[in-house]
Amino acid sequence: MKSRDEDRCPREDFFHLLPKRGDSDRSWTVARADIEAKNFDLKAQNPNAKSNEDTRTPEELLDLIEQKGREVADAVAELRRVTATS
Repeated sequence: MKSRDEDRCPREDFFHLLPKRGDSDRSWTVARADIEAKNFDLKAQNPNAKSNEDTRTPEELLDLIEQKGREVADAVAELRRVTATS
């Protein structure tokens, strides 16, 4: 017959062991000194994530704003033309 500990799912096992920081056959434990000695970076940040930084220059941004402004002005003029003939 299985013991109560053997019937637990991994999540139940985790929450059972957490308060006393107990180990099970599924546990792996590393001493803090070992981690610090190896200089591991444990920040919650993905070092492989692509940067979303906008690298356009101020001049490029101004050119884009002017271009979009012209597109808006053209669209407004077209709308005025269409509504004037209706």
